[in-house]
Amino acid sequence: MKEQLARVLRGPIRLYNERLIHKLYNKKFSLKPIAEKEKNLVLVPHVDDETIGMGAYLLKSSKEHILCYSTDSGGSLSAHNYEDTVKERSREALRIAKELNIKRVEFLGVGEDRFIEEAELKKEKLKQIIIEEQFDRIFTVSPYDAHPIHRQTTGLLLSMIDNIPEHCRIVFYEVSNLMPDHWINSYAAMNRELFLRKRNLYSFFPSQEKTMDFDIFQRLNRRKGKVLENGSYAAEYFSDLSKEEFKERMESLSELDLPKYRIGNHRSFRKTV
Repeated sequence: MKEQLARVLRGPIRLYNERLIHKLYNKKFSLKPIAEKEKNLVLVPHVDDETIGMGAYLLKSSKEHILCYSTDSGGSLSAHNYEDTVKERSREALRIAKELNIKRVEFLGVGEDRFIEEAELKKEKLKQIIIEEQFDRIFTVSPYDAHPIHRQTTGLLLSMIDNIPEHCRIVFYEVSNLMPDHWINSYAAMNRELFLRKRNLYSFFPSQEKTMDFDIFQRLNRRKGKVLENGSYAAEYFSDLSKEEFKERMESLSELDLPKYRIGNHRSFRKTV
């Protein structure tokens, strides 16, 4: 029954997304290309979020990046039980890291059904990585994201703000929600070749093939490129902030604004029927 409903609503969900994209991105954006930094941490709630939000940037970058997954990704919709899903998603994480030429991958391994409790116990590992590596930049999911664990992952980073170097930039990337246009200040451009390379990255997540509509993210990347002032085949958008700006944004956030920026997804639908 769920599969039949999902097939029927696939078209309306896409239409909703198209209208939302055009509504929110209906003007030309004057943004700066996101600058390269030497040492980078990419904080990721679930396997594939790094690809959705910043896959093209990672494909282009020649700098050092560490991928750190906050959860065990066991809550992902899959044909397997929880334990086998965790194993499968871990293998996918290592494959995508190799494809992106990322040499180091860390797993905090927080269970999705007990994130708040376990994150408090396991955040010491993340804190030590931040202290030891002295990153120039940390990427994390936008707190406007609809997924509570995505927001809680970025909240985990806020809880260790005193351990982040003063020179470090904090950069929000988008996954389940768009960001307000006044937050967006930088982008990673894609020509057609890079766009196709990013599209190919989604094939590295076979566990999500039937439950995740990755094509909406591709359409979103195309729209973002079209509304750039100087034009681009496609683009990813970011909010590049100082440590103090990051703190101010997090403290001023209102969850009442979240629904305005949410995109629809096949996966989201399956989780609610």
